[in-house]
Amino acid sequence: MSLLRLYRRNLRSPSPAWGISPGPGGPPATQDAAWRCAQEIVAGSAGAGNGERDAFAWLQFFREADGGQWDLRVSREGKVLFEVQPAPKGEGRPKPAAVVPFRLSRFAYLRRLEETVLLACPLADSRVLVHNAALLPSLFSPSPGGRGEATEAESVFQQTLVAAGFQATADEWPGAGSHPLGFWEFHDLVALDAGYPGPLSGPVGGTYRFRGLREPLPLVRPSGGGRKIPLPEPDEQAGIRLRTPLVEVLEKRTSLRNYAGTSISLQDLGALLHAAARVRSSACSAEKGPVSHRAAPSGGGLHALDVFPLVRLCDGLPAGLYGYDPQAHELEVIPADGQALERLAGWAGIGNEDSGFDPVPVLLLFAARFGRTAWKYEGLAYRLVQADLGCLEQTLYLTAAALGLAACALGGAHPRLFESVTGLSRLEQPLLGGLALGRAR
Repeated sequence: MSLLRLYRRNLRSPSPAWGISPGPGGPPATQDAAWRCAQEIVAGSAGAGNGERDAFAWLQFFREADGGQWDLRVSREGKVLFEVQPAPKGEGRPKPAAVVPFRLSRFAYLRRLEETVLLACPLADSRVLVHNAALLPSLFSPSPGGRGEATEAESVFQQTLVAAGFQATADEWPGAGSHPLGFWEFHDLVALDAGYPGPLSGPVGGTYRFRGLREPLPLVRPSGGGRKIPLPEPDEQAGIRLRTPLVEVLEKRTSLRNYAGTSISLQDLGALLHAAARVRSSACSAEKGPVSHRAAPSGGGLHALDVFPLVRLCDGLPAGLYGYDPQAHELEVIPADGQALERLAGWAGIGNEDSGFDPVPVLLLFAARFGRTAWKYEGLAYRLVQADLGCLEQTLYLTAAALGLAACALGGAHPRLFESVTGLSRLEQPLLGGLALGRAR
């Protein structure tokens, strides 16, 4: 039983058992007007044996009616089974060419949304709210056979999913042909689709959704009570190097992990952080909270990233882990035992000669106080923090090149290990990346 045939049956012989109607996201309309519009859309395409095409046509009707503001609600015995919430008009899929056994895409996922279950997929042009949990097992079985009432509900559900783009395709599996979809992993594709208006997103942008509910996080990470070590500002020699023309610095910039085996100096570290990461100016208001201006750009001027130097060889600075205060331009000792620091250094290859790289004198770790960005931005906070990371790393890269230091960004991060070493919750301040620092051979 397809959606369109089901609706056609209800129009000609109204039945209290099944109901198909606009959901709460769409305006009210009479069945006659809806049916006339649907007939125009599906003329010549609907019929027996074309269940998926019928379902697609019905979704298209709700998408195109009234500028694409319609939702589709399917109910039985007066109880809602599921709802389909289409994407904005113009993001439709091609019609399925033939009826095929249902197989859920490897990119689809389920999660709880209030009192319903949300089914979403970055390849789909709609999202589905499942109100009846009895439909969920049909997500993992082929199209059911038989004529029972439960099977009919499952069939309608599966046909709707095929029409909405939740069906697995041969192109989506790694190594299957030359389709670009084979390169994508689940988390990468979800991240690509997040942060933009569409079926997977709610409000997106600077909504300040926590204003009045929670205080914004402070501009600078609160002190943990560790010993403070003032950092020097750039001396005359460093100042001359920092005035190197930008074109020359860009030509010098490269990623290097072959170090001279010597330490860098406290003066080097202080000059680097002073030029690339310190707070130049700041402001605070009740509406926007604390913001700052620094060398690297940041979404909304929020600068959620904190710098944690992991020091192995630095003249004038004992080995250990430190937190950088960009307002006071000083370091704070982060208490951690030697074995914990060795694990952190081993993960990053900072002191492991078996990694194929030279031991790293200093590793700058970047951890984000996520709430700084999420307090203002909804739907794209993590995307913005990742963009901030790239901006900060490039700013440090260029500054290091001007100062004659060798730098190399790390491609990965280990938030759980960082949490175990520092005691900072990965939900409050996850580790996102790092930058190795030394002197070139």
